[in-house]
Amino acid sequence: MLPRQLIAEEYPDAVQVKDFAAYLKEQTGHPCKIGIEAALAGWGLSEQHLSILLYHMENLGWIQQLERRREGWEFTLTALPPAMYQTLYDAIYRRREKRYDRLEEIKRWVQSVKCRREAIGSYFSQSHTGALAFCCDRCGIDYAFYEKKETDVQAPAQEWNWEDELDVLLPLA
Repeated sequence: MLPRQLIAEEYPDAVQVKDFAAYLKEQTGHPCKIGIEAALAGWGLSEQHLSILLYHMENLGWIQQLERRREGWEFTLTALPPAMYQTLYDAIYRRREKRYDRLEEIKRWVQSVKCRREAIGSYFSQSHTGALAFCCDRCGIDYAFYEKKETDVQAPAQEWNWEDELDVLLPLA
């Protein structure tokens, strides 16, 4: 299924994370510069993959002074834990699983026969007060009600003139 594939491609895989972690262990305590092209050539990481890895590493407290530059990123590595790879991969895995859960939630909502207004209201902790005319596509909707009718459009009585409007707003005498 295409949406699941798109979500999977947003995140680095286990091999990419492991190779990137191995490189970083050699750089501990030193300022690092990682270019976008170098990340792609060295570890097969896209710009988005690298952003995700660095985001999680910063949240875990492993890097400091993270700055995005035109050609890549600059940061300083702090002490990295021995289980760095597994911890980093687990954080990325949890985030990806959250995205899959959200996708499944949307699929359930689309396939549901339940009132859409009620479902959206319950998501925002609001109760459904009763049926409305033309509520949603599940409860019944008359699309003709939403179509533009020519009789609803009235032609202006006269052409609008900005000078007359200005005179009404700011009279000179």
